[in-house]
Amino acid sequence: MARIGYIVTELPEQRIEEDEQRIKKENCDIIYRERYNVEGKTKELKKLIDNLNDRDEVIFLSMANAFKGVRQLCLFLNIVRIKNLRIIFLRDRIDSYGEKYESSTENLLHAISTLTEDSYAIRKIRKLSEKRERSRSQARQLRNEKSVELQYMIFRKPDTIRNE
Repeated sequence: MARIGYIVTELPEQRIEEDEQRIKKENCDIIYRERYNVEGKTKELKKLIDNLNDRDEVIFLSMANAFKGVRQLCLFLNIVRIKNLRIIFLRDRIDSYGEKYESSTENLLHAISTLTEDSYAIRKIRKLSEKRERSRSQARQLRNEKSVELQYMIFRKPDTIRNE
């Protein structure tokens, strides 16, 4: 039985040092750190899932920090059921065994509601950055086209200039 921590870092408005200390206080055998990225790839979470054994304990900062949406959470909860894992969400005050925090429907519902709210905010940030990248790409393409036109005008033969 291992204690495994997981944290996504560099999210907007995150207190990284404080969050990392909170995970470290849980005496985890291993901590998976995922850097937030725009593409939404979760390599470290996949590694964590691949290395899970029966009756392991997995400690998350919060549902919203760990999962990108309800679908991803549901898939993970199925693994929890199959492998009989203990999961703890520190900020949400949820412990699947009810040892660290008292079981509370209110805490669970609040965590799920913030999960969808946070994932929506992250998706919105992702769309804005994609939009900026597209506009940069279009500007770059326009600059390249103008550069080609200028090069063509500079290097064409004098005979062709007179005939025009």
